[in-house]
Amino acid sequence: MKVGLAPPSILAHPRNLSSVQGQTAKFEIVVTGTGPFEFLWFKNGVPLILSNEPLLELESVNTTDNGIYSVLVTNRVGDPIRSDNAILTVDSFAAPAEIEPFSPNSILPDQSGVHLKWDSIVGVVYRVQVSSDLLNWENVTGEIVATGESTGHIDDQRALNDNRLLFYRIVAQ
Repeated sequence: MKVGLAPPSILAHPRNLSSVQGQTAKFEIVVTGTGPFEFLWFKNGVPLILSNEPLLELESVNTTDNGIYSVLVTNRVGDPIRSDNAILTVDSFAAPAEIEPFSPNSILPDQSGVHLKWDSIVGVVYRVQVSSDLLNWENVTGEIVATGESTGHIDDQRALNDNRLLFYRIVAQ
């Protein structure tokens, strides 16, 4: 080892991450020693990317990104050092992006009821529920599997026949 120079040392290892499909996952490491450093990131023991940054950023993750990640840190002094493993778990659940607002004013006796529309994701299973107290929920529909359309929708006539204020929610399963 050269005098006055320090080998890499890890102060903070990458941490386990949970993410939702489509989001960005970031693994970070904090090191000391004499720079510059090189970071060789691994997924499931296989080299992934060589970088000069202590950050691995995975954009728009999906379930194929699930795995065990680690990093090998090197500098021009001393031996390389490997981080602890960090696990990335990506959940394929994705909530509807937006629910169109509706109000009792939009329900007229000559209409077919409440019209709910939401952005859906192909392959995600949805269920529409109704409640009058926000505590007890009843299914309005069975499972709705999003196919090729970008918007899911249902019509419900309960609001026409019920004098109570009703609340609706869309649950992705």
